[in-house]
Amino acid sequence: LSYHKFKYVVTFFDDCSSHAVSVMLQKKSEAFQAFKDFKTWAEKQTDWKIKKFCVDRGGEFFSDEFTKYLKSEGIETNTSEPYVHQQNGRAERIHRTLMDKSEAMRHHACCPESWWEFSYSTAMHVYNRTPIRRLNWKTPIEVFLKKKPDVSYFRTFGCGAYAFIPTGKRKNKQSPHSEAMVFIGYDKGSKGYMFMHNDNTIYYGAQGTFYEKWFPRCKNESGYNNKPAIPVQSNPPNENDK
Repeated sequence: LSYHKFKYVVTFFDDCSSHAVSVMLQKKSEAFQAFKDFKTWAEKQTDWKIKKFCVDRGGEFFSDEFTKYLKSEGIETNTSEPYVHQQNGRAERIHRTLMDKSEAMRHHACCPESWWEFSYSTAMHVYNRTPIRRLNWKTPIEVFLKKKPDVSYFRTFGCGAYAFIPTGKRKNKQSPHSEAMVFIGYDKGSKGYMFMHNDNTIYYGAQGTFYEKWFPRCKNESGYNNKPAIPVQSNPPNENDK
C-alpha cells in the first residue's frame, strides 16, 4: 500500500502524442470512474474525441457498466489476446518506462516503498515533459495540449530542502522561517512543491532552498553537516504548467 493507501495505478496513454495520465486506485473497480474523469478532462482540454479504447482483457475494463458506457459514447474497444502482451505494446511499454523511472528515483533517494505513489507521479510529470524521438523531439505535453512546457522548476526527487514556512503557519515570531524536509513531487493544479516532514506529514509550499545532492533518507547522509554547501533556490512551476 502507498502512503495514501493506494494499491493500484491505471495509466491512460494517448497513442498519437505519447502523453500519459496516471490515476491512483484503492480498488480495481475504481478504474471505470477514473476513465470517465480522464475522458471528460482530455476532451475538454483538447479538440479531440476518444474514438478507440485499446486494453488488455483485465476484468476491471469489462464490467457491464463499463461496457455499456463505451457503447453509449460510440467508443470502439480493441482488446489484446490473453497473454499476448505485445498486441497492447504501447501501453505495456509506458507502464514499464514509468515504473523504471519511478523506482530508480525512489531507491536513489532511499525513500520507503510506501512513497511509490509520489515517485510514480513525479516520473510521469517528468516523462510528459521530456522530448521523444517519435515526436521529432517534441514533448508529449506539447503535442497533446499544444503548449511548450517550462522545466526550469524541476528538482531532484527525494533531495533535502529547506521549505519556507509562511507567517501564518509559524508557532510564534521566534519560530524558524524554514524547515528541513524531503522533496517528494509537484503539487498538481497549483504552483508549488510537495515536501515530507520528519514526522511523515505532507507539506505544500511554493518556496524553498533545495540541496539536490543531499538525500536525508539515506543513512550515510542523514546529518545536517552532510548537506552540500551550494543550494539551489526554488523556482515554482510556471502558471501555464500546473
